[in-house]
Amino acid sequence: MPTLDLDPEPSSASLARTFIREQLRSCPSTIVDVVALLVTELATNAVLHARTAFRVVLDQSDHRITVRVEDGSARVPSPRHYPTDAMTGRGLALVEELADNWGVRRSPTGKEVWFEISYGETPS
Repeated sequence: MPTLDLDPEPSSASLARTFIREQLRSCPSTIVDVVALLVTELATNAVLHARTAFRVVLDQSDHRITVRVEDGSARVPSPRHYPTDAMTGRGLALVEELADNWGVRRSPTGKEVWFEISYGETPS
């Protein structure tokens, strides 16, 4: 599984997005756009809230993409409801809206936030 280790710096969100785009070159562009947007949101959350080094892990099968963002914070995120003109607070709402499935798992060293996107024909 391709992985990318990143520091808790603002530029890391862009690096995570570029990593995903490079890894998913053979996927439909509309799928790549959604996955890149969602990984950017999770990487930004890791930078802003976990404030630890983090890892992006990509698992791709024929018709499903799973992305995990693992960080060193035990704090579990949850979607929040901010005013429409707020400059923050939309990341998990986007994940909730656009991903087929998502969740959070605690780990011995922190947590992982993950999402899945299915596309194309699914096997019978």
